[in-house]
Amino acid sequence: MAKRNRENKRVRPVRIVVIIVLLAIIAYCLYQVLPYVWNNLKEKNAFEQMSQDYTNVGDRNDENWWYTDVDVDVAGLKSQYPDVIGWIRFDDPKDTILIDYPILYSGDDDTYLHKDMDKNYSYPGCVFLEGQNNPNLTDTSSIIYGHNMRNETMFGSLKHYQDDGVYDANAYFTIYTESMAYRYHIFSYFTTNSNSDVYMVGFEPDEIYQNYLTDLVNRSVIDTGVVPSIDQKIVLLSTCKGRGTDYRFIVCGVCEESHAYPAE
Repeated sequence: MAKRNRENKRVRPVRIVVIIVLLAIIAYCLYQVLPYVWNNLKEKNAFEQMSQDYTNVGDRNDENWWYTDVDVDVAGLKSQYPDVIGWIRFDDPKDTILIDYPILYSGDDDTYLHKDMDKNYSYPGCVFLEGQNNPNLTDTSSIIYGHNMRNETMFGSLKHYQDDGVYDANAYFTIYTESMAYRYHIFSYFTTNSNSDVYMVGFEPDEIYQNYLTDLVNRSVIDTGVVPSIDQKIVLLSTCKGRGTDYRFIVCGVCEESHAYPAE
């Protein structure tokens, strides 16, 4: 019996050390993770508040509701944040595709990658336009970037287009500027890599652009039945497939209508 007690006494210090080590590991993990989680939550709340402050959606009584019944105060937001060029909104941003954000432009692809609208560090960053694009959205092809966040903020919800039935209920999105509302019909979505030749801008409405459009249509996961022509402008929404991967998920929309905005 005495021998067993002595063995137990020797074991206890080992257990204490193990517990201390485990507690230290847990504390370190919390130290690393909690700021990330808190920052993401803070940014999520900030953009939700911004949507409440600068957008208003009416009754949606007719087919033109997307510009007659939606009021986005882009000018007011731009007066506070000069790099704002517009607002991107999916038709029901509280359902499946949770995109309802201002669009930023800095002339490069780094400024808003991991910075908030005040240009302070923030991992989620902002939704922003490709630096080589014209900020007035007059290019034949424009690219808008957003992170694939696990909480589905930014462009994190775009991955749901890979789920059955999601496209049929979410085939359109709208971009609002200070003076125009642009209605985009999604014609293609697919996975590619970060150095893919789909990341091209500066097209003229010619055969090269037509071949580019045909390539985008052919890449699509499904046949949407929507085929852009060379006299139409397109926007590509790009997000990563996950941290540490070189693959990207692309959603392509063609501008089918545009109206002076706000509507008279």
